[in-house]
Amino acid sequence: MAELARTTRVLQRGVDEGEHRGAQLYVSLGGRVVADEAFGESRPGAAMTRHSVMLWLSAGKPIVAIAIARLVERGDVALGAPVAEYVQEFEENGKHAVTVEHVLTHTGGFRHIIGIDHVGYREAIGRICQMPLEKNWTPGERAGYHPYTGWYLLAELVRRVDGRPIDQFVAEEVFEPLGMADCWLGIPHSEQEMLGEQLSIVEDTTRDTHERTLSRPDHVAGLHPASNFRGPVNQLGLFYEALLDGGRDALAPDTVAMFTEARRVGMADASFNATVDWALGFMVQSVRYQPEYEYDFGPHASGRAFGHGGNQCSNAFADPAHGLVVAWACNGQPGPAAHRARNRAVNAGVYEDLKLV
Repeated sequence: MAELARTTRVLQRGVDEGEHRGAQLYVSLGGRVVADEAFGESRPGAAMTRHSVMLWLSAGKPIVAIAIARLVERGDVALGAPVAEYVQEFEENGKHAVTVEHVLTHTGGFRHIIGIDHVGYREAIGRICQMPLEKNWTPGERAGYHPYTGWYLLAELVRRVDGRPIDQFVAEEVFEPLGMADCWLGIPHSEQEMLGEQLSIVEDTTRDTHERTLSRPDHVAGLHPASNFRGPVNQLGLFYEALLDGGRDALAPDTVAMFTEARRVGMADASFNATVDWALGFMVQSVRYQPEYEYDFGPHASGRAFGHGGNQCSNAFADPAHGLVVAWACNGQPGPAAHRARNRAVNAGVYEDLKLV
């Protein structure tokens, strides 16, 4: 595509050099679709298309944040309320002061449980509720990205308050009103069979075996709210377009502003070893503090840009300063350094191709 020649070359080069088997790219500017492209293969011998269903990994986490936003807007959840008000057993082992806002801004202090994304949902919630608060951590006063625990807890909060499990809630309250008809949080085995070659694999391209743990049918079907959102990236783009447009049929404009404007500012993140600003469930562009950090939006995004990246495979964000939406995903995880370079090249390329710098 001539309009995004530099950007598309990065993704095609990744196919040619074996960083990923295939990729999707979606970009819109001022509501005009600039790119909706597919590259390479979704799986061996099957062409990647614009409709192929990709794993977003952590790029899907803001969907859970917007589920919380729906409940806040209705008055069913208060950001300043302790999480234990909604999930009572969470207060054990020193976590009684952790609020909903602390979880959304990664300042709660209950970051890590090894292997939590490979156990059943109910077991994961039980482990999170039993875990202690981190030593010398006062909620709200320290910051550190919670890769899994916080998102499971938010998902359970939705279930306790609304009654619907998180996958049903986001399908009915986020995907349906925003026209994201081909998106899932966990794809049932029967749907996986129907999708066939349209369901893209994801593989570790640092290994000769190209391990595909995240593509195993049981994992694809799993209720993993931190990491198992899947769909075409053009529909993830629709999500961010709706937020730039004031929420459309999902949220009121004031609620969108509340959740996408920076609330945690200038705090060192103990997980990223970098200073990273956060909105409520969204990363906010923070390269002014350091040249780059994990999942950033490239060197040219404005300080108002918000979104989220996915581990070694994806990134999606909106930049209100330009009316820009960028969403892309690759089905190869090439290792942290290679992905960081790919992430920077793709995101920088969009701005440079569109002459926004």
